[in-house]
Amino acid sequence: RIFMQQIALSPQKYLTEFRIRRACILMASSEKSIKEISFQVGFKDQMYFSTVFKSIIGMTPTEFKANASQIASPSDLPKPDRATWRRQE
Repeated sequence: RIFMQQIALSPQKYLTEFRIRRACILMASSEKSIKEISFQVGFKDQMYFSTVFKSIIGMTPTEFKANASQIASPSDLPKPDRATWRRQE
């Protein structure tokens, strides 16, 4: 409950968002495949990863990776759409 009050996300949603943001950083900074990155950040199913990624970032991992050269630092990452993310609860 305290976590929800401070972060405004459940621990599970926070962890998922953290993993997706880590995946964005890896896509922007490595040549690893989306499948490898999805497993590296803790997803066991690449299709589920892609679904969650799109719901949080607003584009597919493939679209993101194609535009990743424009990401210079983590602060350049797209901001999660928390309104959409919360509606999926």
